[in-house]
Amino acid sequence: MIACGEAEGGSPSPAERFSQFIQNLLPAPLFIGGTDVDVILPDAAYPKVTQSESMEWGGPNNTWVVNYNDSRTSSGCYSGLSYSTDNGATWHAGQPLCSGHSTNFGDPIVVYNARLGMWFAGDLATGCGGQGIGLWTSANGVTWSTGACAHNGGNDDRESMWVDNNPASPFYGRMYISYNDFNIGGGALYVTYSDNGTAWTAVQLNPGFIRDIQITGDLQGSGRVYVAAMNEGGGGLATRQNVMYRSTNGGVSWTSSNAGPAFQGPGRATSGYFALVFSSIWRHMG
Repeated sequence: MIACGEAEGGSPSPAERFSQFIQNLLPAPLFIGGTDVDVILPDAAYPKVTQSESMEWGGPNNTWVVNYNDSRTSSGCYSGLSYSTDNGATWHAGQPLCSGHSTNFGDPIVVYNARLGMWFAGDLATGCGGQGIGLWTSANGVTWSTGACAHNGGNDDRESMWVDNNPASPFYGRMYISYNDFNIGGGALYVTYSDNGTAWTAVQLNPGFIRDIQITGDLQGSGRVYVAAMNEGGGGLATRQNVMYRSTNGGVSWTSSNAGPAFQGPGRATSGYFALVFSSIWRHMG
Protein backbone atom coordinates (compact mmCIF):
# COMPACT_ATOMS: atom_id res chain seq x y z
CA MET A 1 0.00 0.00 0.00
CA ILE A 2 2.87 2.38 0.78
CA ALA A 3 4.51 1.61 -2.58
CA CYS A 4 1.22 2.33 -4.33
CA GLY A 5 0.80 5.64 -2.52
CA GLU A 6 -2.32 4.39 -0.76
CA ALA A 7 -0.87 4.45 2.77
CA GLU A 8 1.58 6.50 4.78
CA GLY A 9 5.12 5.29 5.31
CA GLY A 10 6.43 4.24 8.69
CA SER A 11 7.03 1.10 10.69
CA PRO A 12 5.54 -2.21 9.53
CA SER A 13 2.07 -3.08 10.75
CA PRO A 14 1.57 -6.00 13.19
CA ALA A 15 0.19 -8.04 10.30
CA GLU A 16 3.29 -7.36 8.22
CA ARG A 17 5.57 -8.33 11.11
CA PHE A 18 3.61 -11.55 11.62
CA SER A 19 3.81 -12.36 7.91
CA GLN A 20 7.57 -11.87 7.98
CA PHE A 21 7.81 -14.08 11.07
CA ILE A 22 5.96 -16.90 9.29
CA GLN A 23 8.11 -16.48 6.17
CA ASN A 24 11.24 -16.77 8.29
CA LEU A 25 10.01 -20.14 9.56
CA LEU A 26 9.75 -21.56 6.05
CA PRO A 27 12.69 -23.35 4.39
CA ALA A 28 14.90 -21.48 1.96
CA PRO A 29 14.63 -21.17 -0.93
CA LEU A 30 10.88 -20.64 -0.76
CA PHE A 31 10.17 -22.68 -3.90
CA ILE A 32 6.40 -22.64 -3.46
CA GLY A 33 5.23 -19.81 -5.68
CA GLY A 34 8.55 -19.69 -7.50
CA THR A 35 9.64 -21.27 -10.76
CA ASP A 36 7.79 -24.47 -11.60
CA VAL A 37 9.91 -27.63 -11.56
CA ASP A 38 8.90 -30.91 -13.20
CA VAL A 39 9.17 -33.53 -10.46
CA ILE A 40 8.48 -36.67 -12.56
CA LEU A 41 11.25 -36.62 -15.19
CA PRO A 42 12.23 -38.70 -17.02
CA ASP A 43 8.68 -39.50 -18.08
CA ALA A 44 7.60 -42.77 -19.66
CA ALA A 45 6.55 -43.29 -23.28
CA TYR A 46 3.06 -42.35 -24.46
CA PRO A 47 0.37 -43.36 -23.58
CA LYS A 48 1.62 -44.15 -20.06
CA VAL A 49 2.34 -40.55 -19.18
CA THR A 50 -0.42 -39.70 -16.68
CA GLN A 51 0.49 -38.37 -13.25
CA SER A 52 -2.19 -37.11 -10.87
CA GLU A 53 -3.41 -36.74 -7.27
CA SER A 54 -0.21 -35.63 -5.56
CA MET A 55 0.54 -35.05 -1.87
CA GLU A 56 3.74 -33.34 -0.71
CA TRP A 57 5.48 -33.03 2.66
CA GLY A 58 8.69 -31.40 3.89
CA GLY A 59 11.13 -32.85 6.41
CA PRO A 60 14.66 -32.32 7.76
CA ASN A 61 17.83 -31.89 5.71
CA ASN A 62 16.05 -29.80 3.04
CA THR A 63 14.14 -32.92 1.99
CA TRP A 64 10.73 -32.86 0.33
CA VAL A 65 8.74 -35.86 -0.88
CA VAL A 66 5.89 -35.94 -3.41
CA ASN A 67 3.76 -39.08 -3.66
CA TYR A 68 1.49 -39.25 -6.71
CA ASN A 69 -0.38 -41.51 -9.11
CA ASP A 70 1.76 -42.59 -12.07
CA SER A 71 0.63 -44.71 -15.02
CA ARG A 72 4.08 -45.58 -16.38
CA THR A 73 3.96 -49.19 -15.15
CA SER A 74 0.19 -49.71 -15.14
CA SER A 75 -1.57 -52.05 -14.68
CA GLY A 76 0.94 -53.59 -12.30
CA CYS A 77 1.45 -50.37 -10.35
CA TYR A 78 -0.07 -46.90 -10.36
CA SER A 79 2.33 -45.20 -7.94
CA GLY A 80 5.14 -42.69 -8.35
CA LEU A 81 7.28 -40.93 -5.78
CA SER A 82 9.78 -38.10 -6.20
CA TYR A 83 12.13 -36.57 -3.66
CA SER A 84 14.24 -33.44 -3.41
CA THR A 85 17.16 -32.89 -1.01
CA ASP A 86 17.75 -29.25 -1.97
CA ASN A 87 14.42 -27.66 -1.01
CA GLY A 88 12.78 -28.39 -4.34
CA ALA A 89 15.42 -27.10 -6.74
CA THR A 90 15.96 -30.56 -8.24
CA TRP A 91 13.91 -33.74 -8.06
CA HIS A 92 14.51 -37.47 -8.42
CA ALA A 93 11.60 -39.61 -9.65
CA GLY A 94 11.07 -43.30 -9.02
CA GLN A 95 8.57 -45.98 -8.06
CA PRO A 96 9.76 -47.32 -4.68
CA LEU A 97 6.20 -48.10 -3.55
CA CYS A 98 5.49 -50.61 -6.32
CA SER A 99 6.48 -53.64 -4.26
CA GLY A 100 5.65 -54.97 -0.83
CA HIS A 101 1.85 -54.74 -0.79
CA SER A 102 1.10 -56.53 -4.11
CA THR A 103 -0.61 -54.25 -6.68
CA ASN A 104 -0.44 -50.56 -5.82
CA PHE A 105 -3.52 -48.65 -7.02
CA GLY A 106 -2.23 -45.18 -6.10
CA ASP A 107 -4.28 -42.61 -4.12
CA PRO A 108 -1.23 -41.04 -2.46
CA ILE A 109 -0.51 -39.91 1.09
CA VAL A 110 2.81 -38.92 2.71
CA VAL A 111 4.03 -37.30 5.95
CA TYR A 112 7.23 -36.93 7.95
CA ASN A 113 6.82 -37.94 11.61
CA ALA A 114 9.18 -35.73 13.63
CA ARG A 115 8.84 -37.72 16.88
CA LEU A 116 9.70 -41.01 15.18
CA GLY A 117 12.21 -39.45 12.76
CA MET A 118 10.53 -41.38 9.96
CA TRP A 119 8.77 -40.78 6.66
CA PHE A 120 5.48 -42.57 5.96
CA ALA A 121 3.94 -42.85 2.49
CA GLY A 122 0.85 -44.78 1.50
CA ASP A 123 -1.46 -45.87 -1.30
CA LEU A 124 -4.37 -48.22 -1.87
CA ALA A 125 -3.03 -51.74 -2.31
CA THR A 126 -4.34 -55.25 -2.90
CA GLY A 127 -2.07 -56.66 -0.19
CA CYS A 128 -4.09 -54.87 2.48
CA GLY A 129 -7.38 -56.72 2.15
CA GLY A 130 -7.95 -56.23 -1.57
CA GLN A 131 -8.11 -52.43 -1.63
CA GLY A 132 -6.89 -51.25 1.74
CA ILE A 133 -4.32 -48.68 2.80
CA GLY A 134 -0.72 -49.85 2.59
CA LEU A 135 2.23 -47.93 4.03
CA TRP A 136 5.93 -47.68 3.29
CA THR A 137 8.57 -46.10 5.55
CA SER A 138 11.84 -44.27 5.04
CA ALA A 139 14.49 -42.75 7.30
CA ASN A 140 15.60 -40.22 4.69
CA GLY A 141 12.81 -39.90 2.10
CA VAL A 142 15.07 -41.53 -0.50
CA THR A 143 15.07 -45.27 0.17
CA TRP A 144 11.84 -46.97 1.22
CA SER A 145 10.78 -50.19 2.95
CA THR A 146 7.43 -51.93 3.15
CA GLY A 147 5.47 -50.93 6.24
CA ALA A 148 2.19 -51.91 7.83
CA CYS A 149 -1.34 -51.87 6.49
CA ALA A 150 -3.01 -48.84 8.04
CA HIS A 151 -6.33 -50.49 7.20
CA ASN A 152 -7.23 -53.84 5.70
CA GLY A 153 -10.25 -53.27 3.48
CA GLY A 154 -11.73 -54.45 0.23
CA ASN A 155 -13.06 -51.12 -1.03
CA ASP A 156 -11.29 -48.19 0.66
CA ASP A 157 -10.91 -44.89 -1.17
CA ARG A 158 -10.19 -41.15 -0.90
CA GLU A 159 -7.74 -41.37 1.99
CA SER A 160 -5.92 -38.33 3.35
CA MET A 161 -3.25 -38.10 6.07
CA TRP A 162 -1.90 -35.77 8.76
CA VAL A 163 0.64 -36.04 11.58
CA ASP A 164 0.82 -33.94 14.75
CA ASN A 165 4.42 -32.71 14.76
CA ASN A 166 4.13 -30.17 17.60
CA PRO A 167 6.08 -31.35 20.69
CA ALA A 168 3.68 -29.33 22.89
CA SER A 169 0.71 -31.42 21.76
CA PRO A 170 -0.60 -34.15 24.08
CA PHE A 171 -0.67 -36.35 20.96
CA TYR A 172 2.76 -35.44 19.57
CA GLY A 173 3.71 -37.87 16.81
CA ARG A 174 0.24 -39.34 16.33
CA MET A 175 -0.66 -39.99 12.68
CA TYR A 176 -4.18 -39.88 11.30
CA ILE A 177 -5.63 -41.22 8.04
CA SER A 178 -9.21 -40.43 6.98
CA TYR A 179 -10.94 -42.51 4.31
CA ASN A 180 -14.23 -43.80 2.97
CA ASP A 181 -14.93 -47.53 3.30
CA PHE A 182 -17.32 -48.38 0.46
CA ASN A 183 -17.89 -51.86 1.84
CA ILE A 184 -19.79 -50.31 4.77
CA GLY A 185 -22.90 -48.18 4.42
CA GLY A 186 -22.12 -47.25 0.83
CA GLY A 187 -18.97 -45.39 1.88
CA ALA A 188 -18.84 -44.95 5.67
CA LEU A 189 -16.42 -42.25 6.84
CA TYR A 190 -13.53 -43.40 9.04
CA VAL A 191 -10.32 -42.18 10.66
CA THR A 192 -7.58 -44.57 11.68
CA TYR A 193 -4.76 -43.37 13.95
CA SER A 194 -1.41 -44.62 15.19
CA ASP A 195 1.47 -43.52 17.43
CA ASN A 196 4.04 -45.85 15.89
CA GLY A 197 2.89 -46.52 12.32
CA THR A 198 2.48 -50.23 13.03
CA ALA A 199 -0.66 -50.58 15.15
CA TRP A 200 -3.67 -48.63 13.84
CA THR A 201 -7.07 -47.99 15.44
CA ALA A 202 -10.06 -47.25 13.19
CA VAL A 203 -12.94 -45.04 14.36
CA GLN A 204 -16.18 -44.54 12.44
CA LEU A 205 -17.23 -40.89 12.01
CA ASN A 206 -20.37 -41.53 9.95
CA PRO A 207 -22.11 -44.84 9.12
CA GLY A 208 -23.14 -43.77 5.61
CA PHE A 209 -21.49 -41.99 2.72
CA ILE A 210 -20.21 -38.51 3.46
CA ARG A 211 -17.27 -37.80 1.17
CA ASP A 212 -13.88 -37.52 2.87
CA ILE A 213 -12.23 -34.32 1.66
CA GLN A 214 -9.19 -33.75 3.89
CA ILE A 215 -7.90 -34.40 7.39
CA THR A 216 -5.74 -31.81 9.15
CA GLY A 217 -4.99 -30.57 12.65
CA ASP A 218 -4.06 -27.68 14.90
CA LEU A 219 -0.44 -26.56 14.49
CA GLN A 220 -0.40 -24.71 17.84
CA GLY A 221 -0.19 -27.77 20.10
CA SER A 222 -3.80 -28.26 21.25
CA GLY A 223 -3.98 -31.75 19.74
CA ARG A 224 -7.22 -30.99 17.95
CA VAL A 225 -7.81 -32.79 14.64
CA TYR A 226 -10.30 -31.92 11.91
CA VAL A 227 -11.86 -33.74 8.96
CA ALA A 228 -13.50 -31.71 6.20
CA ALA A 229 -16.25 -33.71 4.52
CA MET A 230 -19.23 -33.22 2.24
CA ASN A 231 -22.72 -34.69 2.19
CA GLU A 232 -23.40 -34.66 -1.55
CA GLY A 233 -27.13 -35.28 -1.22
CA GLY A 234 -27.14 -38.31 -3.50
CA GLY A 235 -24.80 -36.90 -6.15
CA GLY A 236 -25.27 -35.14 -9.44
CA LEU A 237 -26.34 -31.50 -9.08
CA ALA A 238 -28.24 -32.13 -5.84
CA THR A 239 -28.02 -29.75 -2.90
CA ARG A 240 -25.02 -30.58 -0.73
CA GLN A 241 -23.68 -29.68 2.71
CA ASN A 242 -20.12 -29.12 3.93
CA VAL A 243 -19.51 -30.87 7.25
CA MET A 244 -16.61 -30.45 9.69
CA TYR A 245 -15.66 -33.19 12.14
CA ARG A 246 -13.49 -32.43 15.18
CA SER A 247 -11.64 -34.55 17.71
CA THR A 248 -10.10 -33.20 20.92
CA ASN A 249 -8.86 -36.52 22.30
CA GLY A 250 -6.48 -37.77 19.65
CA GLY A 251 -9.04 -39.24 17.27
CA VAL A 252 -10.77 -41.45 19.84
CA SER A 253 -14.13 -39.69 19.42
CA TRP A 254 -15.52 -37.05 17.07
CA THR A 255 -18.21 -34.38 16.93
CA SER A 256 -19.59 -32.79 13.77
CA SER A 257 -21.18 -29.52 12.70
CA ASN A 258 -22.36 -28.09 9.41
CA ALA A 259 -19.88 -25.67 7.84
CA GLY A 260 -22.09 -22.97 6.38
CA PRO A 261 -25.49 -23.39 4.70
CA ALA A 262 -26.43 -26.07 2.19
CA PHE A 263 -25.89 -25.06 -1.44
CA GLN A 264 -26.78 -26.13 -4.95
CA GLY A 265 -24.29 -28.47 -6.58
CA PRO A 266 -22.31 -26.67 -9.31
CA GLY A 267 -22.13 -28.00 -12.85
CA ARG A 268 -23.89 -28.11 -16.21
CA ALA A 269 -24.59 -31.81 -16.62
CA THR A 270 -24.14 -35.16 -14.92
CA SER A 271 -22.45 -38.44 -15.72
CA GLY A 272 -24.06 -41.02 -13.50
CA TYR A 273 -23.40 -39.94 -9.92
CA PHE A 274 -20.94 -37.21 -10.87
CA ALA A 275 -21.40 -33.57 -11.85
CA LEU A 276 -19.66 -32.18 -14.94
CA VAL A 277 -18.21 -28.73 -15.55
CA PHE A 278 -19.24 -29.05 -19.22
CA SER A 279 -21.80 -31.25 -20.91
CA SER A 280 -19.43 -34.11 -21.68
CA ILE A 281 -16.08 -33.56 -19.94
CA TRP A 282 -14.29 -32.41 -16.76
CA ARG A 283 -15.86 -34.33 -13.95
CA HIS A 284 -15.27 -32.29 -10.79
CA MET A 285 -16.75 -34.54 -8.11
CA GLY A 286 -14.90 -37.45 -6.58
